[in-house]
Amino acid sequence: PDSKRFVVGSLDHSVIVFEQGGGEGEWSCVWRNNRDHVSYVQGVSWDPLGGYVASMGSDRVCRVWGRKKVGQSKKKEKKVLAESNGVVDDENATQKETEIKTLLTNGKFEVHGRSKAMKYREAFVGGQHQQIKKYNLFADESTVESFFRRLSWTTDGAFLVTPTALWDTGDENKASFATYLWGRHRFDKPMAVLSGLEKPSVVVRPCPTLFTIPKTKSESCKENTTKITPPYRSIFAVLTLDSVLLYDTFQIGTPIAIARGLHYAGLTDCTWTSDGRHLLVSSSDGYISVLQFA
Repeated sequence: PDSKRFVVGSLDHSVIVFEQGGGEGEWSCVWRNNRDHVSYVQGVSWDPLGGYVASMGSDRVCRVWGRKKVGQSKKKEKKVLAESNGVVDDENATQKETEIKTLLTNGKFEVHGRSKAMKYREAFVGGQHQQIKKYNLFADESTVESFFRRLSWTTDGAFLVTPTALWDTGDENKASFATYLWGRHRFDKPMAVLSGLEKPSVVVRPCPTLFTIPKTKSESCKENTTKITPPYRSIFAVLTLDSVLLYDTFQIGTPIAIARGLHYAGLTDCTWTSDGRHLLVSSSDGYISVLQFA
């Protein structure tokens, strides 16, 4: 979330944080974890508010590490974190976010305990004699057909969005592809499921601009609205191997736009311009497409 640190994932199962040193251009490793993931780390993402680091790997696990409290301002930070849920709903909340960022940026980087692992979901099966069965939340590497799982947080930090997800279709032996939204501080179960994808989602990129909520609210909008309802909506792009889907955090479940047939080969990544009016999409065919929005 700032220019002082960055996080990387490695083939040796590691998640590593580098921090800028005293001299210009000097970077040093300040934290490394190679125990929690048991296979390649294929995606990492830093919470925009600086409080969490998230990763995904080919071991079909999403992991989230929380930052430790800043030593010099423990009482102040504890109060700020307790009063903030990661959603800006007024001027005071904006000030709290700024305080959190400042405290975490200036403090020493340390994580609190073990990571939170998101790997399985539980469901009741068996008709009259129901039993709890575990299902994998994410697809395996052979199904994904991609070497990356580019997860991301929404611009305001309210949601962690994870690709390569699986969702139950009603058929016990068949699952559909999906994307999960996890609420900030709420990693026990997904807050929303973007299901019905024909191919696995592999990339999530948030638009840097926040948008106003539509004045007309249809019944479908009311039904699909998330439990976290800030006075704005955040838009993010989800890439499958052959499609670009745009979603917002106001009306969850139905894409607000879809683009297909942009490239001959599989899509690999995308990025927004700073004003949120253009989305650049790359592919393994060596070309880049530019989607322009009015």
